[in-house]
Amino acid sequence: MKQEKAAPIFAYVDVETTGSSPTYDRVIELAIIKTQNGRILETLNTVLDPETHVPPSIHVLTGISEAEIERAPTFVSLANRAAEMLQGAVFVAHNARFDYAFIKNEFDRAGIAFQAKCLCTVKLSRKLFLKYKKHDLSSIIERFDFRCENRHRAMSDAEVLVDFIKLCEKKFGLEKCEEAYRVIMKRNALPVGLTHAHIDALPETAGVYLFYGADGDILYIGKSINIRGRVLSHFADDHRSGKEMRMSQEIADIETITTSGELSALLLESHLIKQKQPVYNRLSRYSKELTILKENFNEAGYIEAKLERTSDFKSLVPDTILGIFRSQMQAKKILNEYAKEQGLCPVLLGLEKSQKNPTDNARGCFFSQIGICKGACIGKESPESYNARVHSAFSARRVKTWPFKGAVMITEKKNEHEGTLFVVDDWRLASSISYDEAGRREFLPPSFSFDHDAYKILARHIATKKKRIRAINKAELSQLLTPDEQG
Repeated sequence: MKQEKAAPIFAYVDVETTGSSPTYDRVIELAIIKTQNGRILETLNTVLDPETHVPPSIHVLTGISEAEIERAPTFVSLANRAAEMLQGAVFVAHNARFDYAFIKNEFDRAGIAFQAKCLCTVKLSRKLFLKYKKHDLSSIIERFDFRCENRHRAMSDAEVLVDFIKLCEKKFGLEKCEEAYRVIMKRNALPVGLTHAHIDALPETAGVYLFYGADGDILYIGKSINIRGRVLSHFADDHRSGKEMRMSQEIADIETITTSGELSALLLESHLIKQKQPVYNRLSRYSKELTILKENFNEAGYIEAKLERTSDFKSLVPDTILGIFRSQMQAKKILNEYAKEQGLCPVLLGLEKSQKNPTDNARGCFFSQIGICKGACIGKESPESYNARVHSAFSARRVKTWPFKGAVMITEKKNEHEGTLFVVDDWRLASSISYDEAGRREFLPPSFSFDHDAYKILARHIATKKKRIRAINKAELSQLLTPDEQG
């Protein structure tokens, strides 16, 4: 006689948290309802002390008071019990990536390894109830007239999930639901806003990808030599990053632009970020001004560094620039690091005000008094020695001198018939042309001013791909474009 397979154990989980980042925020309420064959085996429902500040907005949203939290246990104190309840069970939650990420991080803090198969009820609702557009929990409660005594309280929300699974199995039958469960659990790495069709459409070639939110806003722009692999990596470990988790909650569509190679992808990504200003590309977003660190020589022959904000990139003289930074805050942080690590003088770096002439017999800067600065501020170290250390410290940040006599052409080939040509002069992208069997067209608009991001990309490429670079004169440049393209 064939033995029947045991029904799966479901653990319906809901958490209330101090915020949206699973790495920084904490769980303040946890509910687990463990069932098998629709029968409740065990429950856990508790407010938790997050051991951190709870924003007032969270108190208002959940109704959990400060007094409740003060007398509540910590997650660590209940971690073993929670782990036993979840062991071997299917982790069922609404937008499961969110709850799972928080639970996994709480277990990590408790020193417990945790992993489970996830069944997301948002994805289940989308798969079974195709005619509806909204699949958030409030919409499901209203649509099916579910009872929910305390919305945004963990146990009440978890109980709704139990009722929803019961409704699905009654309406569609156990066999169809179990098939849906298998499909969803197999593909549970995808954010709730994406379908497998989105992933199937991703190319495995170099290029740029754009993440869109439900309202059509661009969330993030990235690049890779393998778009499909890079996009999937965003979702594989998003529980470890608050930014990745927030993007996963918001993403609804993906656009891709293939390129002839890595250089094209890097330059296109940089251009699009400046043009589109995506929400999650904060570090790379365009600024009309940059902070430059200029070197000047004082009367005693020592290099004095001075920070300036500028948008006049055409007039930059690379030989006088020690470094380029996105902000004064970033510049001062790095200057402080160099002062400590390289023994440079805070006074000469502009971090500390000078009280005495450098040649006066004075006590010098604070760093010289504690033995970090070698005394350039009071003439104890020679200008030649000090200046050499300044140049050595900033060598990686200096704008390199253009290594050619004039313009050069960089060729990046995708195959025998497709590629991109870049004409670069003094680190400025004078022209770029994509070509294939259909013809030629402008790849990126020409840049007549210095772009620091493009400079870093081109400098790295030129240093490693010299064989694909050759000098080009004006006559050759004019022949690259057809009369229509020139006009």
